[in-house]
Amino acid sequence: MGRITKIILYVVLICVLSTGYIFWHNLSNNFNANIYSQIIVSSPDFTSQNIIPVSFTCQSQNVNPQLSFGNIPDGTISLVIDMVDTNTFAAGYVHWFAWGISPKILSIPKNINQDFISQGLNYFNKIGYSGPCPTSGAHHYRFEVYALDTDLNLKNGANYKEFQSAIKKHIIGYGSLLGLYQYQPKNILKVTANSKAEN
Repeated sequence: MGRITKIILYVVLICVLSTGYIFWHNLSNNFNANIYSQIIVSSPDFTSQNIIPVSFTCQSQNVNPQLSFGNIPDGTISLVIDMVDTNTFAAGYVHWFAWGISPKILSIPKNINQDFISQGLNYFNKIGYSGPCPTSGAHHYRFEVYALDTDLNLKNGANYKEFQSAIKKHIIGYGSLLGLYQYQPKNILKVTANSKAEN
């Protein structure tokens, strides 16, 4: 590969990353959670701002945790959820987003059945959930719940841009749950698993 070609590829990469940052920056500035009814989001699997168990990550079962919702605002027609890595969201690290959830359903079960709700194509090119999978350091993962005044007319497997565009003008409630995860070396995971087995 020639020097000029390498320079061109480098410039293209910088442009792509910059575009991702601008999208994230604009989204953050335009979305003010405080103007919406506050939805309570919790999980029996981990508490807010604490460690997400390894079973919900790429290092183990890689299934979604149970999420429970409370204080759903009047006028809600449907609920939608997403999960983003707030450390790398500018680069497009969206791990999960789903829609078509009835406001009468007050929780999403662990390892949800694919037929239960509609789910989008995440960053890992998978329809459905892909758990935390940081390559280094501790990352923060936000599970977000939006109450909408409409049903979304999206096909299963829609991309995140389509999802964001569809919900933007229909949000009447919002809540989130923040968890953390740091990649665990395999030897530590093995010791942890053995300790549990002995107990």
